[in-house]
Amino acid sequence: MNPQDLFQELSTDQLYKDWQKQNKNSYLSHFFVQITAAMDVLSSWQVGFFNRDSQKITIFEQGKKGFIIQPAADVFKKDEDVVEALSMKQVKISLEEAKTKGKEELAQVFPNEQMGDGFLILQVFNHQPVWNFTFITKTIKFANVKISARSGKAVDTQTVDLVQK
Repeated sequence: MNPQDLFQELSTDQLYKDWQKQNKNSYLSHFFVQITAAMDVLSSWQVGFFNRDSQKITIFEQGKKGFIIQPAADVFKKDEDVVEALSMKQVKISLEEAKTKGKEELAQVFPNEQMGDGFLILQVFNHQPVWNFTFITKTIKFANVKISARSGKAVDTQTVDLVQK
């Protein structure tokens, strides 16, 4: 299932509606899923909502019998960072298109790296929605490619060494 369909389904779920009534200062911040090196989905999607008052995030995950809500938790971010709202209306590039572009970018930018499993986040980065692909490489690095969810163009790439030399 893609994030757009998942969000539509979540929007009609009673658990979400009840939670939303009690959390009016929360907004959609991201979608998260674990993926294989071939970009196949490994887990169920998680949908995150950030509460600007509490500075916590609440996660909804689709289970076998509807949605499950996780307790609000701290956000992994620097104090000065802002968790931006994700507007699904701004997501113009489909998951499949983003995967195609992500595979092309990874091959071009990291031609000598062998990718392992990773994760995908649909989120806002520098004021624009992005499909954020991150993989752990066989050389123990994170390889990251961000694809604009508006234009389909790569907006950022980077590697991070996980082992200090």
